[in-house]
Amino acid sequence: MGSLGLAVFSASLGVEGVTVSGAMIRLALLGFAGGFFIVPVAALLQHRPSKEKKGEMLAAANLLSFVGVFLASGVHYLLAQLGGLSPRHIFLFCGLLTLASSVYALVLLPDALLRFVLWLLTRTLYRIRVDGRDHIPEKGGALFVCNHLSFVDALLLLASTDRQVRFIMFKGMYERAWIKPFARILRAIPISSELRPREMIQALRTASEALRNGEVVCIFAEGQITRIGHLLPFRRGFERIMKDVEAPIIPVALDGVWGSIFSFDKGRFLWKMPRRIPYPVTVNFGAPMPHTAKPFEVRERVQGLLVEAWQHRKGHMRPLHRSFVRTARAHPFRLAMADATSAGLSFGSALARTVFLARRLRGTWAGQEMVGLLLPPSVPGALVNCASAGSRRC
Repeated sequence: MGSLGLAVFSASLGVEGVTVSGAMIRLALLGFAGGFFIVPVAALLQHRPSKEKKGEMLAAANLLSFVGVFLASGVHYLLAQLGGLSPRHIFLFCGLLTLASSVYALVLLPDALLRFVLWLLTRTLYRIRVDGRDHIPEKGGALFVCNHLSFVDALLLLASTDRQVRFIMFKGMYERAWIKPFARILRAIPISSELRPREMIQALRTASEALRNGEVVCIFAEGQITRIGHLLPFRRGFERIMKDVEAPIIPVALDGVWGSIFSFDKGRFLWKMPRRIPYPVTVNFGAPMPHTAKPFEVRERVQGLLVEAWQHRKGHMRPLHRSFVRTARAHPFRLAMADATSAGLSFGSALARTVFLARRLRGTWAGQEMVGLLLPPSVPGALVNCASAGSRRC
């Protein structure tokens, strides 16, 4: 993005009719784009190389920078003295040359731009809270084992870490025309239970080799997007991936995603109004587990992470009695509850009976901050429970 800014603002200085104030503004924007380009590059040169190679990388980068400065003065001399170009045409030429180099950089690193665009989209639609980021190893391979709540789970994980992640993706989704180009750029690993055994083993070996090469791989161990909002059993596929691989397993819990338009909440994907924008989501990374961990052990750890993440979600959740009143007012004739002794109760009738019970029990509960209810799981028990919550005695 910085190099594209350099190209645009440099070329804009070559346009005819630029005033002094306009040139000053363009030069300021050109300097801003230069900073937007060089600062991330300098940060990557500090972060990406290993400790043994970092000095060599920084020395080589500085050498190339000074060589570039030296060559730039020579190019300017050739364009101005031998080519006879005016400053306006020199700026235009440099802008076009920078644009060509930007396109070449995108060809070399298409995943960088794609990750940036996906990061912007995700951070716009979601307000992501990341816990346990320190549990992600800075270097070396690691397997993320995550729960699966929606179609955008992979994007939420990409927006939560600066490490490149290779996702194990269902082959039927991978082969879709509007997904496959992006999945190939992100180097996703397609897999399906419908594949032949040899192809299935090859996909698992690809994931294992990626871990051995120091990459991060993510698998949604449930094998499918949950349709009920709860954690499904974990499959044993990641055990085959981690066989003879000395890399940690990082349990990951996505919380708050259920209810967004990309989840199966209300029995459908996409075709529902978002509850809020940006939508609050928590991504909780757990402590590394050994590569020999069993599926039930990893699932238990993910459940614990979901409990921890729920502490952040409850602050903006609507209490039970308020949700009950809101639903009853919106759908008074819809079936609310039933048991073995009653044919059923609508929301409107249940709300009226709850208010009646709360008023009748007000004297009995006077002076008590909390009350205990010993009632069977029945319609009257649910009504008394809602009445106590509405009276702020739980």
